[in-house]
Amino acid sequence: MAKPDDIDANLTLELDGSAITPAKFQKGVNAFVGLLETLTKDVCQDDHPVDWRIQVKSGSALIGACATAESD
Repeated sequence: MAKPDDIDANLTLELDGSAITPAKFQKGVNAFVGLLETLTKDVCQDDHPVDWRIQVKSGSALIGACATAESD
């Protein structure tokens, strides 16, 4: 199983549990993406937008997010 150090990301969401239902996974990821959107809206200026890239390692319950320039 992947560990937090295995995810090359600025922010990482770790979902607890050995068997996560699809509904719980979706709810957690939706909340995480909502947080990223709110953070971007509240912190970034309009002329310097941020785009997020999501990373998930096989067999893990970790979802990483890296901020990139919008045009990447």
